[in-house]
Amino acid sequence: FTMELSVASSLFLVLNNFFFPKKKEKQLSTSNEKEEKSSAFSWKIIIPMLTNAIGGILVGLVTKQVGAVKKGFALIFGLWLSGILQGLDSSSSKSGGGGGVTKEQIVGATLASISLWMQ
Repeated sequence: FTMELSVASSLFLVLNNFFFPKKKEKQLSTSNEKEEKSSAFSWKIIIPMLTNAIGGILVGLVTKQVGAVKKGFALIFGLWLSGILQGLDSSSSKSGGGGGVTKEQIVGATLASISLWMQ
């Protein structure tokens, strides 16, 4: 499962890099600068690929060491902890970023928790 997610993420990142030009590229004045920028990969495309790969390895190690049941409970705890921390984040609510936990996130976390618990 982790391998499929990694391949899909990598594919979408590469396709996004080729088919959707960056805003900076649209503002370049000469055609030579445009060709130089669009022909090369950005080093930033590697960051999500590496974090996905490392995350997949860590998930595999956790599952191997403590088992799927404890991993499931840790995921449930992580979902609820991130929701609580997002709800307590006062900086995003003051700056007009919305802040708090939305109804959709509560429903999603509840459904994910139930499905992990049932597994």
